Amino acid sequence: MIIKIDENLPIDIVQAVRSAGHDADAVGDQGLAGADAATLLAKVQSEARAIFTLDKGIGDIRKYPPASSPASWYFVPVPPTQATL
Repeated sequence: MIIKIDENLPIDIVQAVRSAGHDADAVGDQGLAGADAATLLAKVQSEARAIFTLDKGIGDIRKYPPASSPASWYFVPVPPTQATL
């Protein structure tokens, strides 16, 4: 799988994904930090990549329907609990 890691995820994820045998790069490495969702998704689509992100806007299938958008994995952060601290 070829993946772009959004700037809102820890940079360590890029190396973890690579270590798992995938082709991964970071948004910031391509000068796309701060780019709007449409610009970022156009780049992702032109590279035939999937995107990992915390951006709720990119995860909105009403705005970016799956049939016309690159594959997106929207991660929902879970607040820490006493058990996980």
